[in-house]
Amino acid sequence: MTQTKHAKKDAEKRVGSYIVGETLGEGSFAKVKKGTHEDSGKKVALKFITHDADPQSDTVIRLRREITIQKSLHHPHIARLLEVIEIAQNETCLVVELVEGKDLIDYIQDFPENRVPEREALKLFRQITSAVHHLHENGIVHRDIKLENVMVSHDGSCKLIDFGLASHWSMSQALKTPCGSSVYAAPEILTRRPYRGPKTDVWALGVLLYCIITGRIPWAGNNTTEQLYNTLHGRWSTVECTSKSLSDLICGCLQPDQEARFGIYDVMESEWMKGEARKRVPKRKLSGTILNIEADGHKREFSLNTT
Repeated sequence: MTQTKHAKKDAEKRVGSYIVGETLGEGSFAKVKKGTHEDSGKKVALKFITHDADPQSDTVIRLRREITIQKSLHHPHIARLLEVIEIAQNETCLVVELVEGKDLIDYIQDFPENRVPEREALKLFRQITSAVHHLHENGIVHRDIKLENVMVSHDGSCKLIDFGLASHWSMSQALKTPCGSSVYAAPEILTRRPYRGPKTDVWALGVLLYCIITGRIPWAGNNTTEQLYNTLHGRWSTVECTSKSLSDLICGCLQPDQEARFGIYDVMESEWMKGEARKRVPKRKLSGTILNIEADGHKREFSLNTT
């Protein structure tokens, strides 16, 4: 083995003051590993990001934006960026607060039929919307809200993670870059139209809430084309054993028209979020499965009940 290979091997075991441990997740441009501070023993998440060496490249610009945004955020339900370590011209490590627990897609599988009871779902969703409200109030949109990007600790505390697609927004300028996972993407993103960032986050929140409650995606269909049609028209499948106020909230989030769709204040002030009303709504046809669409194109899927 050459000296260069030895050096690379050593660098993989330690970065800055942290000892590199097991892999927690991996995508096309980033790999997340568990880290331990060599002196304090504190556990962290080490996000290794590969990018172009050119400081003016799109990948570096996106990285700078991610760092700037996450450094500015201080909220109990948002994972904090603790440190930035430049490893090489084309690789940077973000040291992020580690949430000891599991992501929401794994969390909901601990419940019968992958369905989280409303009372428990309300506790989770209040925390998540609190984090998103903080983003929007500070001129930031996440643009990749999904089950995999919410971590739940052992005590039930939620934290929003992964700000790789986050961006700044303003009332005077629409966003144009289509991004995020297709299952959670609003119609305006799927049709590549200019969009209001906060409203696309709210759409994704509606999909996420639906998945937590039902254990499946909202869009019925025997194939991708049918599911896409239902997504574009906001035709989501209602379910039994949910309160009317919950159904109303999901309906407000999943309005295909951006103007008619709820904003984050509407979500937080909704009847269900205040813990009111328990009237049941009738069941309709179920939809499909929850897919974890990773950045590298691989899919993680778990089967769910259908009728």
